[in-house]
Amino acid sequence: MQAAFKLLEADYIKAWAATEPAETNARENLWRAVQILGDVRRHLASAVADGKIAQTELDRLAGLNRVRG
Repeated sequence: MQAAFKLLEADYIKAWAATEPAETNARENLWRAVQILGDVRRHLASAVADGKIAQTELDRLAGLNRVRG
C-alpha cells in the first residue's frame, strides 16, 4: 500500500511540475491532492495500527455468517 501512495504522490508532483505558468488553479489543486494524500495515508496507518480495520472486517464477516447460518 505504501508503494501505491508513493506512486500516486509522484504522479501528482509530476503533473504539478508540468503545469503552465497560467495554470494556477491546477497547481493549487495538485498541491491539495498531495496534502490530502498524506492525510489519508496517516489515517489509514493509524486505523491499521489501532486494529480498527481488522475489527471492522471481522464484524462484517461475523454478520455474513449470521445471515447464512
